[in-house]
Amino acid sequence: MSLQFADFDADGHQDIVTATWEGTVFLVRGSAEGWQQPEYIRDQNGDLILLSFYYDVKANDYKDVTLEEGAVLEKDKHLISCFAYDWDKDGDLDLLIGAKTGELYLRRNDGKAGEARFRSKSERLQVGGKPLTVAGGATAMRTVDWDGDGALDLLVGSFDGGAWLYRNESSDGEPVYASATKLLAAPQNANGSKGPESDWYVDAQDVDLDGDLDLIVGGHYQDVPPARTLSADEEKRLKEVSAELQACMQENSKFFDKLNSGNLSKEERQAEFEKLRADPAYTKLNNKMNELRKEQSDLRPMPKRTSGIWVYRNRAVQAEGAAPARNG
Repeated sequence: MSLQFADFDADGHQDIVTATWEGTVFLVRGSAEGWQQPEYIRDQNGDLILLSFYYDVKANDYKDVTLEEGAVLEKDKHLISCFAYDWDKDGDLDLLIGAKTGELYLRRNDGKAGEARFRSKSERLQVGGKPLTVAGGATAMRTVDWDGDGALDLLVGSFDGGAWLYRNESSDGEPVYASATKLLAAPQNANGSKGPESDWYVDAQDVDLDGDLDLIVGGHYQDVPPARTLSADEEKRLKEVSAELQACMQENSKFFDKLNSGNLSKEERQAEFEKLRADPAYTKLNNKMNELRKEQSDLRPMPKRTSGIWVYRNRAVQAEGAAPARNG
């Protein structure tokens, strides 16, 4: 969901570490020859790095497992984000992994630089002796020295919108996080002019080189176009297009009658779907529907979910003599 560049295998080349909606963690190795094929990051037993809810590619189905220390099965802990860094300062990269519902976990690496040996269980991150849960659901996390005290703080975006900061109160050893501080809230009904309304993926960089960290935010907002006043001919054409599109949609549903019959196994349904995708009549109908939708949208503009990237500049004044904030 949110990739990170890191020298995961300690070979001097930047690699890509990322989680996917499948509920797993991937590594794309960098080399002198360029990027290699993606591969799963696995634990010391050769098993996938998971939380609980994930998509089993081989079984073609969603499954739940228990991979949290001391816990019974918690359904729907869907791993969608990860961040690699040396949590315990022992010279290798551990993994912070996040669930869509807001829980954050640590997967320790008991190996060494370039030879990872991740434990088979995850540890739930704590704040004040209580489990850490990001309000609004966690998109992705970053470690940054936000306040310039030399300790890496935790920065997390929220699906509901907004950026949360967990200050690291430990100057040595493993992090000890304080309660969350909301750095920014998502704007409402701003049509993207003041930033995204949801799905905040955040990072921190000194964009304007003034010695403090600014926020870079990717996300979504509902683009509401201005209403159009149609001519009589346009009103007539809109009715024709809408009726034609409705007829096409009814015709399209007939293609799926067999798939939705309930008499097919998953394997048979998948085979029928592949045949459907290869059917020229189905392709022609879908192309026609796309053309009609485009014409309908031009005549009657509708709100549209839109993505973008925004920069929020930090206006805080740096205290005299304090070290400038910097990335972790």
